[in-house]
Amino acid sequence: MRKLKWFLCLTVVVLSPAARAGAEAQADEPMAIAESVAGQLVKVFNTHDVAGLVAFHAPDCDAVFLSGPSFDALEFVTVRGLKEIESSYKQFFETFPGATIKRGVTLARFVTPDVIISDGWYEITGLPKQEGPIRANCMVVMRKQGNSWKTVAVRNVDLVPRPPRPKR
Repeated sequence: MRKLKWFLCLTVVVLSPAARAGAEAQADEPMAIAESVAGQLVKVFNTHDVAGLVAFHAPDCDAVFLSGPSFDALEFVTVRGLKEIESSYKQFFETFPGATIKRGVTLARFVTPDVIISDGWYEITGLPKQEGPIRANCMVVMRKQGNSWKTVAVRNVDLVPRPPRPKR
């Protein structure tokens, strides 16, 4: 009996780090997925490939993000479905043809095995000098569909104010 107790204690001590490492690996997995998708999206955004950007979204996606003809006129709007998302990207690139994006993920976790929620940030540059850059935080929900992760919801949660324009 004494040998069995020592064996069980030794097993717990030896396996605990492995169990923790496995749990950490599982915790890292949604972050790696979210960062990978974000990196791919940046590449596609920076080539202004509207069809490629739309392909990141599920048909039932909705998004709350900044839209408008100039920085001063940006407003949070909600778009639903692929046609509205496509139209929004087209309008944005027509308004800001030099726009490029940087994007980071600060937190990601599984909600279910096929749903990830993540928090992140982005910065859009390449705008006319008086217009940018645009900096904001965002929350993204992705659902696994087949072998890929599709965005089902995006929420821009704030707009980081830019410095005031210099007086002329």
